[in-house]
Amino acid sequence: MEVMTVLPTVDLGPPICKSIQFNGSMIEGECLSFSADYIGGEKGNCTHEWFRIKKKEFREKLTSADYWDLTLSDVGM
Repeated sequence: MEVMTVLPTVDLGPPICKSIQFNGSMIEGECLSFSADYIGGEKGNCTHEWFRIKKKEFREKLTSADYWDLTLSDVGM
């Protein structure tokens, strides 16, 4: 006689960004991009946005593109 154990199914959670690496130099005119590693599943539809922080409470959205071309406002003087 064979005995079978029935285990409950496990619902998979969404993937989580494990690490992010920025590529490029923080120099005016340079292109800044990023690459990310995920755990916990396959990467699905992602949203990423670039912001400039002007004050502690204020974020200026720059773009939703995969990259950002740095300006003098981004790198300072």
